Amino acid sequence: MFATQYSYYKVFRALSLLVLFMAATTLYAQRMKAVDLGLSVRWANMNVGADTPEDYGDYFAWGEVKTKRYYGRYSTYKYYDSKRFLKYNNVGYKGSVKDNLLRLESGDDAASKLIGKGWRMPTEAEMEELLEKCIFRAAVSDGTRGFWVKNRNEHGDSIFLPMAGYRDYGAYRFYPGTQCYYWTSTLLTEESLGKAGADFNGSDTPRSAVCLSYKGTDSPRIGFLDRRTGCVIRPVRR
Repeated sequence: MFATQYSYYKVFRALSLLVLFMAATTLYAQRMKAVDLGLSVRWANMNVGADTPEDYGDYFAWGEVKTKRYYGRYSTYKYYDSKRFLKYNNVGYKGSVKDNLLRLESGDDAASKLIGKGWRMPTEAEMEELLEKCIFRAAVSDGTRGFWVKNRNEHGDSIFLPMAGYRDYGAYRFYPGTQCYYWTSTLLTEESLGKAGADFNGSDTPRSAVCLSYKGTDSPRIGFLDRRTGCVIRPVRR
């Protein structure tokens, strides 16, 4: 009798979690608005997990679709098994299988997985387009420091990117309000390193992914961070 009741409980709990996940996904989709900046894709008006454009939202390690307690540790990173990367490896780093996957698959894309409705993480090329064709103006919106972003030709609307910093060394949040890092869906390559103004280091490429980077003293640019770092995500869609 007890075993039967426990089985019913497990089924009920699983269904409850599924309903909660579906409800959260629906709310994500309802809050997200596609903003036309006159670019090849439309950009969301807020970050994944945010309630308002000024809200930082959730932080994700690259390629993971859930938030977690510890960031910055390979022991908690989904695609590392203490010796090698299990996925997204373009140089065979430390015996890892070389799969040449340079872009996140949809199941590993937090925006695609959590929001759906055509939303996904931007590629490196789309982030470059945002940086090259738009003006970034530092501002404070509803008490939050960030950037208003608008097309240089004044085409379309604008979006606000809060300076959310990043999470590392557990769940510690570094530089909120002074720096910002937004993931793309693109793994770091030698070409990307050049755009970031860094020298090629073969070990950097599978360990890191491309992001929008603002360190507080320069202008926003293409940069990169270790995949295990927790960063925010600004989705795009056609």
